[in-house]
Amino acid sequence: MTLSVSLQQSMPNFSLDVTFEAPSGITVLFGESGSGKTTTINAIAGLLTHCEGRVTLSNRVLFDSDDNKHLKPYQRNIGYIFQESRLFPHLTVEQNLNYAKRFKKADKSVDFNHIVELLGIKSLMKRAPSSLSGGEKQRVAIGRALLSAPDLILADEPLAALDGARKAELLPYFKKLNRELGIPMLYVTHSPQEVLELADHVIALEQGRIVTQGPAREVMANSKVARTANRAIKSTLTTRLVAHHSDGLSELQAANETLYVPSIDASIGTSVCLELVANDLILSTTKVDGISALNQVNGTVESIENIPSGDVLINVCVAGEIISTHITSRSLKKLNLNVGDACVLIIKSVNICPSNRCKG
Repeated sequence: MTLSVSLQQSMPNFSLDVTFEAPSGITVLFGESGSGKTTTINAIAGLLTHCEGRVTLSNRVLFDSDDNKHLKPYQRNIGYIFQESRLFPHLTVEQNLNYAKRFKKADKSVDFNHIVELLGIKSLMKRAPSSLSGGEKQRVAIGRALLSAPDLILADEPLAALDGARKAELLPYFKKLNRELGIPMLYVTHSPQEVLELADHVIALEQGRIVTQGPAREVMANSKVARTANRAIKSTLTTRLVAHHSDGLSELQAANETLYVPSIDASIGTSVCLELVANDLILSTTKVDGISALNQVNGTVESIENIPSGDVLINVCVAGEIISTHITSRSLKKLNLNVGDACVLIIKSVNICPSNRCKG
């Protein structure tokens, strides 16, 4: 089943102009925030009304502005998985799943028990959404989308709100479901890791236009896409606020590591989540004197892997959490680092994130 898309939309500060085909399997829309990924899938789902162009799914026309054809979202037989689970809070898990059946076409069958088994949610049936973890909620949301027996699944950064452990837990489900159920999927992400793990086909977007498309490793090796990918690699570190200083800095602690950030409006003892961008990290074998960066933390090399840009992705364990950075292969050779070696991450800048972005 092939999805064919040609869409144009003009807005005050943004315009979209994309034409592509998404074959069976998992097609990933990749790009930074504001590149047009969500606008594209919302138009495919029928959630936008001021577009021009044409969208077909196999031989079925979902949208054609020239013919004034615009099927309503419920008529398109598309399952949509959002960033947030959007489960009905007043219904149990089982009732949320059964709700999807009313949107199923009469001529299509779906095996409730098989999907429940695939997603590992049988034990959750009688529970309320409020009692579930983030990963459990997303598995139920995936199940609800599948139980409508869709011709296509749209997934809009479905793992963005989850911590690293929950992401690692859920990622294999998407590939497993696609392989076992054969439902094509259009998956939105700005995570290079998710692209390389999931994608059969990648469409890279920038400012509402397609940069390149094709097999995952070919697309991610494109120099322009690789720069975007490197900017998109982010990690989180859970810390605790331990002091405020008169020079306008707040002191944080992660295990035995101390970090300083611009003053935070929070009380001592508050949990603070830091977002670390790979491009803002320097890797060293020892702590360095005579530099402006205040934050130098000890770590251990967890893994080393080549990435399509030609650089090397180094995952470093700091205070029990994995922080990703990238360096050139020449720098790696110069540092002579191997898995298990002690190292130091020099942090040029950090972003303060909502606490639910970090573990615990």
